[in-house]
Amino acid sequence: MTDGQRVDKWLDALIRISAAESHLDSAREYEHSARPCCGNCSHWMTDQCPRETHVNGWRKGPSCNRLSCDKYAEAFSVESLRELAKAEKGKALTALEPGA
Repeated sequence: MTDGQRVDKWLDALIRISAAESHLDSAREYEHSARPCCGNCSHWMTDQCPRETHVNGWRKGPSCNRLSCDKYAEAFSVESLRELAKAEKGKALTALEPGA
Protein backbone atom coordinates (compact mmCIF):
# COMPACT_ATOMS: atom_id res chain seq x y z
CA MET A 1 0.00 0.00 0.00
CA THR A 2 1.39 3.37 -0.98
CA ASP A 3 1.44 6.43 1.24
CA GLY A 4 -1.29 8.01 -0.88
CA GLN A 5 -3.55 4.98 -0.40
CA ARG A 6 -2.96 5.07 3.36
CA VAL A 7 -3.89 8.76 3.46
CA ASP A 8 -7.03 8.09 1.41
CA LYS A 9 -8.01 5.25 3.74
CA TRP A 10 -7.39 7.41 6.80
CA LEU A 11 -9.42 10.31 5.35
CA ASP A 12 -12.25 7.94 4.44
CA ALA A 13 -12.38 6.69 8.03
CA LEU A 14 -12.34 10.26 9.34
CA ILE A 15 -15.24 11.22 7.08
CA ARG A 16 -17.26 8.18 8.25
CA ILE A 17 -16.62 9.05 11.90
CA SER A 18 -17.64 12.66 11.31
CA ALA A 19 -20.87 11.57 9.60
CA ALA A 20 -21.64 9.16 12.46
CA GLU A 21 -21.07 11.92 15.05
CA SER A 22 -23.42 14.20 13.14
CA HIS A 23 -26.17 11.55 13.19
CA LEU A 24 -25.58 10.88 16.90
CA ASP A 25 -25.87 14.62 17.61
CA SER A 26 -29.23 14.65 15.82
CA ALA A 27 -30.34 11.59 17.79
CA ARG A 28 -29.42 13.31 21.08
CA GLU A 29 -31.41 16.40 20.06
CA TYR A 30 -34.49 14.28 19.28
CA GLU A 31 -34.15 12.39 22.56
CA HIS A 32 -33.78 15.65 24.47
CA SER A 33 -36.90 17.01 22.77
CA ALA A 34 -38.80 13.85 23.73
CA ARG A 35 -38.11 14.11 27.47
CA PRO A 36 -41.06 14.40 29.86
CA CYS A 37 -41.69 18.12 30.24
CA CYS A 38 -44.37 20.71 29.67
CA GLY A 39 -44.77 21.05 25.94
CA ASN A 40 -44.64 17.26 25.44
CA CYS A 41 -47.79 16.69 27.47
CA SER A 42 -51.18 16.13 25.88
CA HIS A 43 -52.67 18.53 28.47
CA TRP A 44 -50.27 21.37 27.62
CA MET A 45 -51.99 24.63 26.60
CA THR A 46 -55.42 23.27 27.52
CA ASP A 47 -57.74 23.79 30.45
CA GLN A 48 -56.57 20.43 31.83
CA CYS A 49 -53.03 21.71 32.42
CA PRO A 50 -52.53 22.80 36.04
CA ARG A 51 -49.75 25.20 35.01
CA GLU A 52 -51.80 26.91 32.31
CA THR A 53 -54.73 27.87 34.52
CA HIS A 54 -56.21 31.31 35.00
CA VAL A 55 -55.92 33.01 38.37
CA ASN A 56 -58.08 36.09 38.84
CA GLY A 57 -58.34 36.47 35.09
CA TRP A 58 -54.56 36.22 34.53
CA ARG A 59 -52.84 33.30 32.90
CA LYS A 60 -50.40 31.51 35.19
CA GLY A 61 -48.07 30.18 32.40
CA PRO A 62 -45.96 29.96 30.40
CA SER A 63 -45.11 26.39 31.22
CA CYS A 64 -43.19 25.20 28.16
CA ASN A 65 -40.01 23.22 28.95
CA ARG A 66 -40.70 23.10 32.68
CA LEU A 67 -40.40 19.82 34.55
CA SER A 68 -43.42 17.61 34.14
CA CYS A 69 -46.10 17.64 36.81
CA ASP A 70 -48.05 14.75 38.31
CA LYS A 71 -50.73 15.08 35.60
CA TYR A 72 -48.22 14.55 32.77
CA ALA A 73 -49.66 12.54 29.88
CA GLU A 74 -47.29 12.05 26.98
CA ALA A 75 -48.42 13.66 23.72
CA PHE A 76 -48.62 11.47 20.62
CA SER A 77 -45.86 13.47 18.90
CA VAL A 78 -43.24 12.35 21.43
CA GLU A 79 -43.17 8.81 20.02
CA SER A 80 -42.30 10.17 16.57
CA LEU A 81 -39.33 12.02 18.11
CA ARG A 82 -38.13 8.74 19.61
CA GLU A 83 -38.49 7.04 16.22
CA LEU A 84 -36.45 9.83 14.59
CA ALA A 85 -33.74 9.36 17.23
CA LYS A 86 -33.68 5.61 16.57
CA ALA A 87 -33.39 6.22 12.81
CA GLU A 88 -30.49 8.64 13.33
CA LYS A 89 -28.67 6.05 15.45
CA GLY A 90 -29.12 3.54 12.63
CA LYS A 91 -27.71 6.04 10.15
CA ALA A 92 -24.73 6.54 12.45
CA LEU A 93 -24.00 2.81 12.47
CA THR A 94 -24.38 2.67 8.69
CA ALA A 95 -22.00 5.62 8.28
CA LEU A 96 -19.29 3.73 10.17
CA GLU A 97 -19.35 0.83 7.73
CA PRO A 98 -16.53 0.90 5.16
CA GLY A 99 -17.74 1.97 1.75
CA ALA A 100 -20.85 3.68 3.11
